[in-house]
Amino acid sequence: MLHELHISNFTIIESLHIDFSKNYNIFTGETGAGKSIILTALNLLCGKKFEQSLARNKEEKVVVEGIFALNNLQNTWLQELLEGESLNDVLIRREVLPSGRNKCSINQHIVRVSDLKSIYTSLVNIHSQHETYALLDSQNHYGFLCQFGGGDFERVVQDYTTIYEAYYKLRKKKEKQSQRMQELKREVDRLQFELDEISDANLYENEEAELSELHLSLVNQSTIDDKLDQVRNLTDASIDESLAQQVHQMNETIQELLEVDIKAKDLSSASMALVESLDSLSFNLADYESMISQNENNSLEEIEQRISLLEQLKKKYGSSIVEVMDYEKKSANKLFTLIEEETSFENIDQEIFEVEESLLKASKKLSKLKGKIGVELSNNINDVLSLLNMPHAKFKVESLAPKSAINIERESGSYTVGVNGAEDLEFYLSSNKGQEFQPLIKVASGGEVSRVMLALKHCFASIHPASTFIFDEIDAGIGGDTAHKIANVLREIAQNKQVIVITHLAQVALKADKHFVVQKSDEKDKTVSQISEIKENEIQIELARMMGLEDSVSTKKVIQELYKSS
Repeated sequence: MLHELHISNFTIIESLHIDFSKNYNIFTGETGAGKSIILTALNLLCGKKFEQSLARNKEEKVVVEGIFALNNLQNTWLQELLEGESLNDVLIRREVLPSGRNKCSINQHIVRVSDLKSIYTSLVNIHSQHETYALLDSQNHYGFLCQFGGGDFERVVQDYTTIYEAYYKLRKKKEKQSQRMQELKREVDRLQFELDEISDANLYENEEAELSELHLSLVNQSTIDDKLDQVRNLTDASIDESLAQQVHQMNETIQELLEVDIKAKDLSSASMALVESLDSLSFNLADYESMISQNENNSLEEIEQRISLLEQLKKKYGSSIVEVMDYEKKSANKLFTLIEEETSFENIDQEIFEVEESLLKASKKLSKLKGKIGVELSNNINDVLSLLNMPHAKFKVESLAPKSAINIERESGSYTVGVNGAEDLEFYLSSNKGQEFQPLIKVASGGEVSRVMLALKHCFASIHPASTFIFDEIDAGIGGDTAHKIANVLREIAQNKQVIVITHLAQVALKADKHFVVQKSDEKDKTVSQISEIKENEIQIELARMMGLEDSVSTKKVIQELYKSS
């Protein structure tokens, strides 16, 4: 509950102090006088963003502070912060320095702006035109039902949400796992193909050099054969006038010379060496001829095909055969790692099945409770709407197929679940007798939406943790006898909650416990807004102004009639 509010250097207010009633507080004044400044200031105490344009004097700090009674506090963090302190007069203060820096405190405990935001629902429940518009957005309707459902319903919702999130994560995990499995399969297939290609080639380290030599030999086979014939003719001693025959004849002659002259000994040794060299040459020639004869088993075409294959492998896997063989080794290791990863994926299908069972069970429980609370909310709102001059209006919470859903297949059938359960909710309204139910946004006028919102607030009053309800022009689009009805409902809410209302309707302002008037005036070169509490005769004058009547005897009679009819 808000006891006091102090504001300084804020918009068109220099300094302001307000003492509130614990029940029904009314703020009235001309349009543009600054009535919504109170709402803006309270929003700052609740952690909303500060705009520099809100500072009246940009060179001075802005101060907003409120004294709250938090005896029914339901915020754990705040309870721990204020442990051992009186909760009847809790001072919440926010300063915004010219630099833009914030200084926030709760009972002198320094806190952050985000801390103020976290205790918002523990302090006030603020209705604004924005919230009325939110009522027309069906995406917000489930949230309204959750507020009305209270703690037991919130626990069921939380249980369902926990299971749904676990299920959603498992499905995402399986999707990622399936994607990874596909990636692995593609990578394994690629590596296996490459390894098979390299393995089928039966490579060895020095093959390139050997193939190069063999290719050279085969290309020059005709020349080699001619040269061999020439050498063979020279080294064959049986051929007349061959080199071998001449060397042997020379050696025989030198040996005969040695027999007659011992001084020819060295000459004989050299001659014998020449014969031995010639014999060695003949022996090596035979070996060479044997190797050359083996080339006849190789086809030049086959050799060139083999060389072409090696070149293709080098283009793909390395600049040399050694690098290709190294690539093969690394790829084999990588393939082994990928296969290990492939086999390591856990089979989560059974886990998904079990979570699906839990989700379907939780969904049925949630649906049953949503239906029950939806009926309770509808009945309560219809009761209040009848008090708000809509006796033939009918409100209901309609269950619709979820827009974003997951299908679960079972032998018994196909089931659909979404983030909010097996169905989305939308508020439907039949404004008049015999009219079909349609979505609220399609059938409700501005005044009707305001009354539906007020009916919702009336339903929430007994269960909402905040002890202060603030209404900013909840009576928009309302007039006549309906305004009296709205005032009665607001006063009913004020029996359990502190109510602060900003209004333009005299009927709503009647019988307020405290009535504040917001007035704007020009002082020299500046505009100033002032808020003051009015009483008795001043209230009648303000009510007359609100109705556009002069202060006269007839005006007083009209006001008296208003009091009687209220």
